[in-house]
Amino acid sequence: DLFRPAPRAFQQQLRRAEKAIAEEDYRSAVVLLGAVLTGQTPDPDLAEIQQDYFVTGDGETKHRTSIRAEALRLLGAMPAEGRQWYELKFGTEAAQIMKRAVAEGDLGALHDVTRKYFHTQAGYDAALLVGRRQLDRGHPLAAALSLKRLYDVPHARSRFEPTLSLLL
Repeated sequence: DLFRPAPRAFQQQLRRAEKAIAEEDYRSAVVLLGAVLTGQTPDPDLAEIQQDYFVTGDGETKHRTSIRAEALRLLGAMPAEGRQWYELKFGTEAAQIMKRAVAEGDLGALHDVTRKYFHTQAGYDAALLVGRRQLDRGHPLAAALSLKRLYDVPHARSRFEPTLSLLL
């Protein structure tokens, strides 16, 4: 196997989050998924892990998917109530990081906001700024990839139209 398996603590958090979403306990799901995205886990040996892991998907294909990509997918698929809980829990932190990143011109910090807090308002704003910055630097493919992430989220897309379509 070429990929190191995800630590058990992360896999359990993801499973618990899926169960919480199924039970419409969005508050618990948000806490669990947010911890996966920020690399925090209850296991003290694995606290603050910055790398991503891959997990084997269900079904016949058994393809591997990024554990953080799966967490983002689950957050994006939650109804408005779940996304509101996510914004309440992580929106302020994401906005503070983004504000510092913009003030310092730190593109890496903007990328971190889109990676860890994409489904917050600050995460959407950061994705748009990253896309625009890539366009300004003459990197249209990188810009399109960043902007397409926004475009693929209906509630984010409507917030930035028609600018988003024009940039894409």
